Amino acid sequence: MTRRMKSMTALSREFRSSLSQVLCRIVTLFAFSFCFTVTFSQAFAGDLQTRLNYDFGSDAEADSLLAYFNSALAENPDDPTLLRDRAGLLGFMGDMEAAFRDAARLIETAPDQADGYAMMSILHLHSGNPAGAMEYAGKAIELAPDSTAPYTVRILAATSLGDYRQALDDCCAVAELEPDNADNYNNMGNLQSQLGLFDMAVSSYDRAISMQPDSASYLWNRGLCRMYMGLTDSALEDFCQAVFLDPSNAEAYAHRARFYLESEYRDVDLAFQDLDRAIELDPDNPLRYRQRASAYYYHLNDFESTIEDMNRAVEVAPLDPEVVHARGIFYSENGQLELAVEDYDRALELDPCYTHVLLNRGLAIYEMGDIEGSIADFTRAIEMDSTAANAYYYRGAMYELLGDIERAVSDFESCLRFADDPMVEMYALAALNKYN
Repeated sequence: MTRRMKSMTALSREFRSSLSQVLCRIVTLFAFSFCFTVTFSQAFAGDLQTRLNYDFGSDAEADSLLAYFNSALAENPDDPTLLRDRAGLLGFMGDMEAAFRDAARLIETAPDQADGYAMMSILHLHSGNPAGAMEYAGKAIELAPDSTAPYTVRILAATSLGDYRQALDDCCAVAELEPDNADNYNNMGNLQSQLGLFDMAVSSYDRAISMQPDSASYLWNRGLCRMYMGLTDSALEDFCQAVFLDPSNAEAYAHRARFYLESEYRDVDLAFQDLDRAIELDPDNPLRYRQRASAYYYHLNDFESTIEDMNRAVEVAPLDPEVVHARGIFYSENGQLELAVEDYDRALELDPCYTHVLLNRGLAIYEMGDIEGSIADFTRAIEMDSTAANAYYYRGAMYELLGDIERAVSDFESCLRFADDPMVEMYALAALNKYN
């Protein structure tokens, strides 16, 4: 059996190529990369520091404040303010188990107050459970509809789940409550851009920039939006102004580099100057090497330089499964399947629940001639996410190759049922039409 089995239908090969581009978004990192202006550390620490006028930026300061809360709660174990504040501090310090305990106790102590649910939503979000964050944020909003904090958490959670409409609705709610919140208008513009509402997005960015004209991130977000609208000159102005306002910000250079690579202005030399500068400013960030690696591969067809940058990214972040996975994708794209599988194996060791790695490894294993192994990876991905349309399609294609048409049709039907991408739907329908 050849490494690239010719028995795979042309339709499936074409679909594999198109879907590989989707999975490679983590590599290129020149897909939508708008800067949302809310951070977890702000959610945990901002309000607490403001109210207490206490800077706990260092471990010693945080430990000192924790000792105070422990002592106070020993005397008043059900004080809701103390429980809330200690939960926030523990979350900031990374002791999530203890933070969850305090938040649960707060809900038990004061079930009719929003604070416990709001804190629980932040903790779930920070723990990588956006669905849980949305649930608790919703309860907090029911109890305190005039508080913007739970809306902000739900915006982040909904965005991470791809529910941009819900996130945008929440941004609109925040705008009514806080009409002078520039960050919210910036986030609103990001969501409108994700939904293709570019004219509305520019208006939102304009409003944010009018409130904070020195914000580089607002400017490069508007520049990205204008670039997608084909407004090349005004987009370039935004990117250059962002660099001017914050010349030490690597992200500003990276965004302008993207403009030089993807817009009709296209200037690869200027793009690489900006990518080099971003690395100079931020040499310990694997993202910078991944961005330049992507430019080498997709714009110069320079695989050697691509892998050099990806090797550096892995050196900087050897325990980051996304970085290792990204290098594996480049190896796959270049036909070095054995090396790709090694990286996929390593990424799965670091994160056994990383379903995209399973999809890519399944594809690589298939191309190496192991259909059964490929089916095993796609099955494992489905076990982790029963709505993974792509995994159903690929497994169905493998069953089709083995002549197991009944299972193939069942998987194509599941793919069609769960697909939220028109392209995926099209290929699933085409596969099913062969048997109807």
